[in-house]
Amino acid sequence: MCDLNLQVTEVPCLTDLLVKTGYVKSKGEAKRLIRQGAIDIDGQTVHEDIPVAASMTIKVGKYRGLNVVCEQHEP
Repeated sequence: MCDLNLQVTEVPCLTDLLVKTGYVKSKGEAKRLIRQGAIDIDGQTVHEDIPVAASMTIKVGKYRGLNVVCEQHEP
């Protein structure tokens, strides 16, 4: 499982985060995985694109995972 610390000015949505981290190649692929129930956040299957919380564990498929910590950063 990979750890990711983000400093953001605005909270990204799940699809943007997955694309920016390289876990998926496109937003379309991220949306398809969400629709198919292949994305888990903190052990709960996600069925829609949601904003990224301050701290969460994201599991993509069976074997890929990501620990995310978001910190608000003023511009």
